[in-house]
Amino acid sequence: MSIIMKQLLSQLPELPSNIESLYDELKADRPKHETIKSFLFSMASCFAPDGRVFIVCDALDEMDEHKQRQELLPLFHEMKDVGFEIFLTSRPHPADVRISFADAIQLDLIPHEIDLKRYVRERLIGNVVTKRLIDNSETLNMENVVSALVTSAEGM
Repeated sequence: MSIIMKQLLSQLPELPSNIESLYDELKADRPKHETIKSFLFSMASCFAPDGRVFIVCDALDEMDEHKQRQELLPLFHEMKDVGFEIFLTSRPHPADVRISFADAIQLDLIPHEIDLKRYVRERLIGNVVTKRLIDNSETLNMENVVSALVTSAEGM
């Protein structure tokens, strides 16, 4: 949560006086979670005339469920309720993410096979050991390996 606040504050040309005074009050003691949260929620009006602030969080599925998502998922809902615009990305498999945002607008992004093949090929060519193994193999060729990897990835 403090990272979100830090990123938001870095977008301001100068710190509002109320933020500076709060910082001065709290710098000696580590602020409580609730204090940071209420302060964060009150910040939306500092950023845009209409009060719209967009929060983007990529790859929720790659975060630890118990250390990170357990705290962030409810926070994102609360931020939405106080006027923040929330944009999140995740693969569909984590149940906590799927359940938490069941009512949210969702868009499934499915990559084109040609894009996946290009990405996999570039990664294989960029790895010297892998490229050497494929180039020196009598049974493997780059296109067969790329196709097999893309097929097994099933769009992931």
